[in-house]
Amino acid sequence: MRLFRFLTRKVRKTPDFLLLGGTKCGTTTLYNYLIRHPKIAKPMTKEIHFFSSKYHKGLDWYRMFFPLKTTKKMIFEASTSYLTDRHALYNISESLGSARFLVLLREPLAKAVSLWNHHYGFEEHHPFLVSPNLNYYLNEAKYHNFIETWFKYFDPIKFLFIKSEDLFKRPNTVFRKICLFLHIKFIRIQERKDNVKDSIITREIQEKFNNYFDETKKEVMKLTGLSW
Repeated sequence: MRLFRFLTRKVRKTPDFLLLGGTKCGTTTLYNYLIRHPKIAKPMTKEIHFFSSKYHKGLDWYRMFFPLKTTKKMIFEASTSYLTDRHALYNISESLGSARFLVLLREPLAKAVSLWNHHYGFEEHHPFLVSPNLNYYLNEAKYHNFIETWFKYFDPIKFLFIKSEDLFKRPNTVFRKICLFLHIKFIRIQERKDNVKDSIITREIQEKFNNYFDETKKEVMKLTGLSW
């Protein structure tokens, strides 16, 4: 099978759209909804991270993960590293200039704490407030910095921004918007739980960062229309 994919790599499609993330915002949940639509093809691997860390392998290598050009289905992949990586953004603009993008954004403080919680078990054992990586977690949730950069390379009309909270609570309402954005028929989905968990925000964390993300929320509202 791998040999066949290698031999046919030049006649395989590249993605019509990308699910950019962000990390700990429900990407796995949305990915599982997307691959069940009859007009969307499942990639060989969910997170290829080609444009962020494997671009040196070349576009032909990337094509091996996708169906032949004869397919009538839409093609996509979902790598959470792309949204915040400027190198990935530049590489995507060079290779997938006509692509569209789905972007999941979670309430910023909830995102930062969930990202810490995700790393806690295998990278560190520090509480959130004294984590040596605290600035990283906080900066990853300052979405407006990344979105502004993406808009320098791509027309904002190519993006559909989705609140993670809406995906968790009203998945079919969100999926209807996605189908409209992708110009495919809406198919009702069965709600999934996957690994979505409530963010562990203590009272102490809430008090310390109560107004920390005010600017981010204000700018995200201007850029995307999303508000928390």
